[in-house]
Amino acid sequence: MSEKVKVTKKQAEILDNCKNKTSLLRRTILSILSGKESAMYELSTDDLAKAIYIGYEVEEEYKKNDWIVVEDCPCDHIIGKVQKIKDVEHIEGYDTMYHYEDWWSDKRKTKLRHATEQEIAQEKKLRFWNGLGRYIEEYKDGDIILNPDGEIDEVREIKEDGLIVSRTFGEFEKSEAKLICPLESRLD
Repeated sequence: MSEKVKVTKKQAEILDNCKNKTSLLRRTILSILSGKESAMYELSTDDLAKAIYIGYEVEEEYKKNDWIVVEDCPCDHIIGKVQKIKDVEHIEGYDTMYHYEDWWSDKRKTKLRHATEQEIAQEKKLRFWNGLGRYIEEYKDGDIILNPDGEIDEVREIKEDGLIVSRTFGEFEKSEAKLICPLESRLD
C-alpha cells in the first residue's frame, strides 16, 4: 500500500469539507492548468490523487520558540528553538523557512519534527554545561553544589570512578548534584 501524503492544515480543511472527491480532483487540476492560485496548487497531481483516495496526514506547524529537531542534516541531527519564521517566494509557490540560533531550514526540503520533553531537557543541559566550557556533569574541585540532601556544599574531589566527594556530605553520584556556582565564577 502507498504511503499517505503530507498536506498543510489548509489543504486538509479543503479535503475534509469536500463531499465529492472526484469533483475536487477535477477542479484542482483545472485550476492548476488555468493558473489560478489555490491551497491545493502546491500538491502534485499524483499527491492530490493519493490524498483523496488513499489518505493524508497533516504537516506539523511550528511557531516561534518551539523546540524542533532537524533529522536529515549532515551532522546527524540538530535540536534548536525556532527564532523566526519567514515565508519565502519560490517559483513553485511559497515555502516556509525556519530560523534557529544560527541556521535556516526549509520545511519542504528538511525533515523536521517537534522535540520531545526529554530531548529538550537534554539540549538545555548540554547548552548549560557548554556555556561553562565543560562537558555535561563535568564538576571541578571547588564548585559550589547542592548535595543529595539539598544543602549547599563544595566539591572537594572527583574520583576516577566519577563519584563526587563533597565537604559535608561525602561521596555521591554526579547525577545527584546540582551546580550552584562554578569554580571560575567564585569570588571568595
